Amino acid sequence: MVINADFIKYQMNYVGISTYYLWKMTGIAYSTLSDAVTGKRHASKLSAQNYDHITSVLFTDTEKLLIKKSMFNIKEYEKLWKMLAESTLNDDAKIYRSGGVYHDEEGNPKDLPVSVELQFSFLNDKHLNSLRIFDKDLYNSLDNKGQRDKKRIVSEYLKDLQ
Repeated sequence: MVINADFIKYQMNYVGISTYYLWKMTGIAYSTLSDAVTGKRHASKLSAQNYDHITSVLFTDTEKLLIKKSMFNIKEYEKLWKMLAESTLNDDAKIYRSGGVYHDEEGNPKDLPVSVELQFSFLNDKHLNSLRIFDKDLYNSLDNKGQRDKKRIVSEYLKDLQ
């Protein structure tokens, strides 16, 4: 499965990062990233290592499966993502705030901006899945809250999504 440039651009926009930020974070040549994001170079033409690094930074394994399930249609992906997020807000789901961005010795960012992570498992906790929500206001509203309050706040946030 090769995630196309439209999904990479969509996710970068959703996360709120630029090609420059992704370059600083991954260490992949800027021209390679720029060509992949603009579609000048198809993702299948990237080296397997670079492709894997880009997609593992931008997408969780669960989000990659949703892309495949959506038949590479962004609107369908958004619907599946929201449906899965809403359905997982049960007693077993856990909501965490990501840590802040940390930098290496050279000052390059090594993590995505702050996010809210919704973790859930299935098959008797043998498989852990996660979805990330990149929204600073939601992130801030979860400060010093218990899991019950976090679930309520995230549930309200998801209902307000289009």
